[in-house]
Amino acid sequence: MIEHPDQRERLRGNRSLITLATEEMIRWVTPVKAFMRTATEDATVRGVPIAAGESLLLSYVSGNRDDEVFDEPFRFDVGR
Repeated sequence: MIEHPDQRERLRGNRSLITLATEEMIRWVTPVKAFMRTATEDATVRGVPIAAGESLLLSYVSGNRDDEVFDEPFRFDVGR
């Protein structure tokens, strides 16, 4: 909130945003950066085939800045 004083003031002025703001803070900071998983069965994700037994890297940092999911993903918004 120190880096985004406008959003801090917005939250101070509208405490009903606290739930949304909490989610946005977690998205922005991304405390868990990545996680590994092993595919348990064959699958296709966005046209990419994944075979059972292959390792997959889940990059939360990348996902939290995905412009297909978030409008203006590089903007911190306590009301998102």
